[in-house]
Amino acid sequence: MDRGVGVGVGEALALEVQAPFARLLVDGEKSIDVRGYALSTAKLTPNARVYVLETTRGTPGKSVLADAWTKGEPWFGGDARERNDDPCPGGTPGASTAKIIGWVAFDGAEVKYASAEAFARDADKHLVVDAASAYHPASTPDSDAPTRYGWRVTASGAVGENELVSYRRIYRSVFAVKFAARAS
Repeated sequence: MDRGVGVGVGEALALEVQAPFARLLVDGEKSIDVRGYALSTAKLTPNARVYVLETTRGTPGKSVLADAWTKGEPWFGGDARERNDDPCPGGTPGASTAKIIGWVAFDGAEVKYASAEAFARDADKHLVVDAASAYHPASTPDSDAPTRYGWRVTASGAVGENELVSYRRIYRSVFAVKFAARAS
């Protein structure tokens, strides 16, 4: 996989996507991912594989992940004997989960949604139909509505079990991740 901007040796690029949309992307049912920022702003390389970091039980449009996490490190400000094995720290234990479930590639030519009508025309591709969703134009008054971008998926696939051992935020929902070494 292309390491991408800001990704170090031994790291891979990952995009945080909340359930159920993460699985829909990986399975190819969702062909446009909606974001509040342009693909070029995130500095993702067009057509490069990016891991999908699925998170659960979050608020649409808000990350459930900390800016950085390493498995087994002590909690910041906590008891040094308590180890942090939960990739969703800071929340109620077991309330959220984070795991790599697959990968996607984006073509780099995002769609800029200038109107609710344009957004609605692509509903069968982005699958954001709930008007209460933070990404739906109806969720904010027109005068306050942020621009939404559709990232077009060119390819996707599932991956086997990968043990996530660390991550760090590069930009909003884009992360550099590390996996445990696999025994051979």
